[in-house]
Amino acid sequence: MSPILPDQFQLTQHQVGQTEIQIDLVAIQTVGRCPACQRTANKVHSFYQRTLADSPICGRAVSLRIHLRKFACRNDQCPRKIFAQTVPAYFSPYAR
Repeated sequence: MSPILPDQFQLTQHQVGQTEIQIDLVAIQTVGRCPACQRTANKVHSFYQRTLADSPICGRAVSLRIHLRKFACRNDQCPRKIFAQTVPAYFSPYAR
């Protein structure tokens, strides 16, 4: 049975230990929107990882490692050259 995931993520790995459950997800959205100029961008600059804590399950701490993209804004007039992929429907910026 496969886990139920939001459409924006793909499960890449999971580990169940004595005290922790670690789940690795990758965002599959390949296009981002620049927060400064609102233009869409598909040129990937680099990747980064966020780690979020979730509620414990069966006495084990749960951590989500989410792999996201950094996009390059192609608008030459935009002051923001690089911006990070966000998925605000599931976690907010600076959320832990």
